[in-house]
Order: sequence, then C-alpha cells, then structure tokens
Amino acid sequence: MPIELTSDASRVRSAGLVVALVPEGGDVVEPARRAYGAAGLTGKLGDDLLVASPDGSAVLVVGLGPTDVLEPGVVRRALAGIAPRLLGYDTVGIALTEDSGDAREVVAAAAEGILLGAHRFDRFMTTKGGRELGRVLLGVRPDVDGALESALEFGIASGQAGIEARDLADTPANHCTPEHLAVHAESLAGIAGLEVEVWREDDLVRERCGGILGIGQGSANPPRLMLVTYRGAGDEPPVALAGKGITFDAGGTSVKHDPHLEWMKGDMSGGAAVLAAMRAVARLAPPVNVVAAVPCADNLTGPTAIKPGDVLTLRSGRTCEIVDTDYEGRVVLADALDVLRERSPSAILIAATLWGGGEALGEEISPLIGNDSALVEEVLRAATAAGEPAWQLPLWPSYRRELTSTVADLKNKPSDKGAIISAALFLGEFTGEVPWAYLDLGDTAWAGERQGLGGTVATGVPARTILRFVLGRATAG
Repeated sequence: MPIELTSDASRVRSAGLVVALVPEGGDVVEPARRAYGAAGLTGKLGDDLLVASPDGSAVLVVGLGPTDVLEPGVVRRALAGIAPRLLGYDTVGIALTEDSGDAREVVAAAAEGILLGAHRFDRFMTTKGGRELGRVLLGVRPDVDGALESALEFGIASGQAGIEARDLADTPANHCTPEHLAVHAESLAGIAGLEVEVWREDDLVRERCGGILGIGQGSANPPRLMLVTYRGAGDEPPVALAGKGITFDAGGTSVKHDPHLEWMKGDMSGGAAVLAAMRAVARLAPPVNVVAAVPCADNLTGPTAIKPGDVLTLRSGRTCEIVDTDYEGRVVLADALDVLRERSPSAILIAATLWGGGEALGEEISPLIGNDSALVEEVLRAATAAGEPAWQLPLWPSYRRELTSTVADLKNKPSDKGAIISAALFLGEFTGEVPWAYLDLGDTAWAGERQGLGGTVATGVPARTILRFVLGRATAG
C-alpha cells in the first residue's frame, strides 16, 4: 500500500509533490506564498494551487476552510478533492504534524480521502488513465505506541471498503448478476476469519424463501442469498448486518418510468456495502462476532414475473400481498431478516435503497430509523465519524396501518405518505425481539462526484459506517 507514516519532516519536504494544508487565513509555505496571494486564494475549502519549486519539485497548497484544528472530516474531504492531482508523482509528502485534533482520526481520514478521491472505476475502459498513485508520506509526530500505525491500517481498510462497495455498485448489471455477487461473496471465504454460505435455487426452496424466489422469478438470472460470518469473540451473540442486493431493478411488472434506469444497476448498494465491510472487518480482526445476509435478485418483467395482487409466503410463514412489484427490496429483506433473527444477534443494522427522491435530506444525508435509541445513537456516531452522515427519522407506530392488506398478513406497498417510515415498519415485522436500525440509501448511494469522492457515480455509502459500527461494538464489549 503506497501510504505510509513518517516522523522525519525532511522526507515530507523532499517529496516530488508537497501538499500544504492551509486553514482559511493561514500562512502559506514558500515558494507558494506569493502565487497563492496573487491568485486571490484565502484557504477556503476547495481552494488549491499548484506551484513549481526551483529545484524541480512542486507544492500543492490546499485550503481547509475556517478551522483551527485538523478536523478529520475536513482533512478527508480536502484530500479526496485533490487526490487525482497526486497521481503520477513518485512521492507525495503531506504534513499532519499540527498538535491539534485527534491525530489518530486525522491519519485515518487522510488515508480514506486519498484512496477514495484517487480511485477511478475504469474496468470497462479500453484506454486507462495511465497514472498511478505513488508513495504518499504522511508526516506525523513520533508514533511511540503504534496508535498512529493502527489508525493508518484502519484508514486504508476503510478506504478500500468504500472502493470495493463503489466498484460493485458501478458494475453493469449484465456483469454483476446475482450469481456474480454470490461468487464475489464466496471469494471472501479465503480471508482468515470469514465463513461464507450461498443459498442457490434449491437451497432457497428448501429454506422456504418465498420472498427472494418470488422477486427473482421474472429473470433468467436466478436469485441468491449470501451469508457471511466473522467469528472473533467466542460464543458472544453476533451483531447482524443485512444489505439489499437487487442487482437490477426495472420495477418488475410494475415497470419503472424513470428515464435513467441505468442507475438501477446500483440497487444492490446496500448489499455491496455489507460485503465490503465484512472484508475490512476480517482484515482488522476485532474481538466481535458478525453475521451478514445479502439477499440478491434481478427484479425484471416477463412471462414468469410476479404480478400486482399476487400473494407470496415469506420464510417466516407470513403472507405478503404484492401491491406493487417495484417495492421488492423489503420483500427479499424479509426473508434475510428471518434468517438473521434465528442467529439470535445482539442487534441488526440494515442498509437498503428502499426509497429516494431527495425531498427531505438530499443526496448526502441518509435517513436512519430504528426501534432502539441506544442502537440508533451508535449508528449515528459511526456515520458522522465516517463522513457518511445520517439523520434519525421517527418510527411512527400508527403508520403500521399502511401495511394492512385485505387478502394477506401485510402488503408491500404503503401510500406514498411516510413511505420511508412504513418501509422501516415492514422490516421490523421480521426482526422478532432483536434491536434493529435501518439506513436508507435511496439518495445517498449515488452522486459520488458531487460529494467530493472522485469521478464515479456510486458513493460506497455506508460501507465505512458499517465498519465503524462493528468496531465500536467490539470496543464496547
């Protein structure tokens, strides 16, 4: 990995490219001071100027905005924004030695920002960019107890989890089928500490997963359920993760009328984030048990697809009227949640693209709903630390009436009023007595280029939040 720490300031200063982080109104290093002032820059977040040095090296001055400390979120975003400009240099030096802020969090955020910002999804391009990220030296104080090295290891694992989730979501649906995602999950079994089980058609039939089978029956690509387990804490109850894995969502028989259906290749963003987080968990080996479930299907139309008005029998034994086949994510998750419930987890965190529109929170803040205030607070803290902010919405019990069906135990489509809340209430029907929280990614799984994360569409949200949440559980234990 090309990112490393050094307490030798001369190594940072002698790099081929020196990145100088400058708060608004702060001093600018020579030889960039005069050029920076002449350009009218003041250190606002987003200000940057590349100045050649007489010795042939270069200085890139990067504004941090109005801050007196190296705040991790600001460092992450600033470095992500300029990361493409780091490509092609043999060495890059970035001083993080200021005696302010939490040095560990700053180091982790710097690694995340560099990796996320420099990454490009070019798998299907015949002509690649050609320039690579060279060695990046992060200048820090002497790391006497190894805490900063541990922070760097975490930051790299977290950044790579975000990249993995983004790449999976950006992969076209003709390449990322349910079976492809299942094979990707199976590849995790080669990582120490991870166990992977994939339920294919016969397994899903045997396990009575009527929701997953029903949603997937209109596609030539059959559905899957992936179960990934990490064991790091003996017989302690696991924390459970569930991620929606709809590899393409055309709406089924209730065909979508969205002119941008190409985005629907990423309707498995929740599942992608869960799988990516599980890889990072195994890499960091925390003392906690984790079990993850990713139900996966194509939601297409065709002669064998389910129809509005059909009734499916879910794994729990409950029946569900399919009022609208475009409300498929909660149906496949119902089966996955029933599987997780049987594992007696301490909590369940659900990540899914069940709703969107951006009217309330926009494209940077994920709605969060749960039935346990302490769990919700845990997730909120993890999301804030990851730079993937969330905001709690109420779990409003009276909206349960929106799930009432006249022909089955419940229906999959409520009215459009309170739709995210009723989606959460639907999921809660299948968790038993387990505390749960649900992050909706309908707006935040996309627009990575507008969130300062580089030029890809997918954001990787909430892979880094999930990782921090799991590690927080290990610390609390």
